[in-house]
Amino acid sequence: MSHRACWLLLTLALVACNPWRSMHGSPDALRGKRTFTVLPIDFETVVVDGRPVRDFLATEGPGWRKTWAPTMSDASTEFRSVVKDKLRAARLEYDEQGGGDVTVKPTAVDLQTGGFRPLVLYLVVDAVDTNGALLEQIELRTAFDQLFIEFEQRMRFTARDAGAGVAAWLIHGSKG
Repeated sequence: MSHRACWLLLTLALVACNPWRSMHGSPDALRGKRTFTVLPIDFETVVVDGRPVRDFLATEGPGWRKTWAPTMSDASTEFRSVVKDKLRAARLEYDEQGGGDVTVKPTAVDLQTGGFRPLVLYLVVDAVDTNGALLEQIELRTAFDQLFIEFEQRMRFTARDAGAGVAAWLIHGSKG
């Protein structure tokens, strides 16, 4: 199979299996971009199990309040690590200092903690240029459906999947 045919098949597979949905911006907005800065996931305004995060934490007891911030920090670390590894594997640059052509701003908008259901995380992810102008915005849903695993670990697995989805979007977009 020729090199061109392989690229065509890979592109078709990525387009057919996108884990994201474009919400705003041009589908060509990321074309040619090579350097990306990825911010931590913003969990400040997330709705957790149908309630604003502050209400959720106020009613769920001290265990949740104690572990919430470290769990979300660990999830963000996992998310960014996967994005970094996948971008570098695609020969794109990951700039940890904030000097990228594009800054990626993920915001958690909804989190379903699971229990006996899958843990589901919905993100809205903005890609902005060096002036802060929106290039593209996507929506991404990831889920982790293994039961009997502590919430913290399920959250890390879900964040890894989200990182893989965001990396696929950035790689696909940069290649145009």
